[in-house]
Amino acid sequence: MDVKTWSCPKCSLINPMEMSTCEVCYYSNEHPTIWNCFYCTFLNIQETNVCEMCSGLRNKSQKEQSLQNHTISSLCQKCQKSTSNGKSICATCERTPGGLVNSLTPRGLINSSMTLNRSLSTASKHMSLLVVERQKNDETDAEKISRAITRYCRSANIHFVDDSFPPISRSIGDDRLGAKCSQWLRIRDIAARSDDDSKFNWSVMLKDPNPADIEQGQLGDC
Repeated sequence: MDVKTWSCPKCSLINPMEMSTCEVCYYSNEHPTIWNCFYCTFLNIQETNVCEMCSGLRNKSQKEQSLQNHTISSLCQKCQKSTSNGKSICATCERTPGGLVNSLTPRGLINSSMTLNRSLSTASKHMSLLVVERQKNDETDAEKISRAITRYCRSANIHFVDDSFPPISRSIGDDRLGAKCSQWLRIRDIAARSDDDSKFNWSVMLKDPNPADIEQGQLGDC
């Protein structure tokens, strides 16, 4: 991977280094406050070293955890019952040791598939809640900024001007098409030049704007 990029630990998207938040899942790369459990993928807070969902250790290797979660048991070839705790005789049919086959059986995971599915479902919901919460916070912040701008403009009796789109000729086109926008007008100041022009309907483009709109307007003498 390029040194100028970083891989998101949540969705594995490759993001540019200058971006501190993943474009897809909004994972923050600035200060990791959560960590993913290697065994059940549950997201835990940074201060804990044990997974809250499956009790797996944060820094424990896969081999160590695998040995910890399994115990030696014996499977009877006659009745197919499992005998643990080192017993050499089947507790069900009392078969001799020759008929027992050692096997590794997960400890405490009788309904392992159900437990795993429940863990993955909970982790998925947890990640979804993080994304929804971040989006809600961003929308709330944007609304606060909008209200602050409106309040300031009203108190100062001025019109809001976007710094990235100032009311100058450079913002409304150039001379490449042989046409010039003679004047920058606000919507309330737009009026027909003649009585003939007043017969035509006009509208403001609000949906899906793109950079070519101004050039199209120049071509149509709009």
